[in-house]
Amino acid sequence: MLAAHDGRRILADDAHIVWALSRHFGLFRAVPMLLRGLVLETELPKPKRAQTLIAHCATSEDVRGMGVFSALFKHALRADVAAQRGLEVSERDIVLDVLVSNERAASLYRRLGFVELPRRKPRSARLPVALESVRMRFETH
Repeated sequence: MLAAHDGRRILADDAHIVWALSRHFGLFRAVPMLLRGLVLETELPKPKRAQTLIAHCATSEDVRGMGVFSALFKHALRADVAAQRGLEVSERDIVLDVLVSNERAASLYRRLGFVELPRRKPRSARLPVALESVRMRFETH
């Protein structure tokens, strides 16, 4: 599962994420994900108007490593999907945030074409070390 937060329209995203996580993972598994997300969102910048933020990336443990997320991401990037929303893929800056400790996910994102962006500010003391993340941007070439 993944969510795409268009920097131009992010008002209803939170309610949708609560619904989607609850639906896909069940309420008891979704609550810790949501709590972690709330802490992260206090530290991570919202997407700019020219950006699409890929967030809430998750696959069921039993299908990890089978190419499910790669296929989902590639489908989301297809020009006809973007065109249905009136967007040109080349006009959007696609970004995501990955936990520093999640090297497996970071490696996947690098293989898909993402590169790490420089940190804008030091990690806040309010953010537990385990939740430190880095923003990555999709490079089309």
